[in-house]
Amino acid sequence: MNEIMDYKQFPSIDAVIMNDLLALSDPDDAEPFVDGLIELYRTEAPIVSKKLREACGERDEKAIIHFSHKLKGLSRNLGLRRLAEICATIEHTGGVMEKKKSDQLLLLEEAELDHVMLALSTYMSQKAA
Repeated sequence: MNEIMDYKQFPSIDAVIMNDLLALSDPDDAEPFVDGLIELYRTEAPIVSKKLREACGERDEKAIIHFSHKLKGLSRNLGLRRLAEICATIEHTGGVMEKKKSDQLLLLEEAELDHVMLALSTYMSQKAA
């Protein structure tokens, strides 16, 4: 991989997937299905991202693949397409990418995670209001 892909072609949050998740919720449930997924994501994703950063710093190929795969899956479950694609690239390179490009991908991953965490927090705050 010579260049870092332009991940802006992917939506941060895929509205179709989010709407499908919202449709899965039973209107009689006190906590909709998607709310539980969002709370799980808000708890787990920052931890996994931190572990991914540490694995990259140590150039631990197995850990890089493991944590990028885990964050990709968590992100795909909520339709967080851009972050999932960034993680897929990290996973497929498995730590063999040169450090400068690996660092660029990690910066993209962290910035996108910050972005989606803010969006998910805003969504949950608006629901509570």
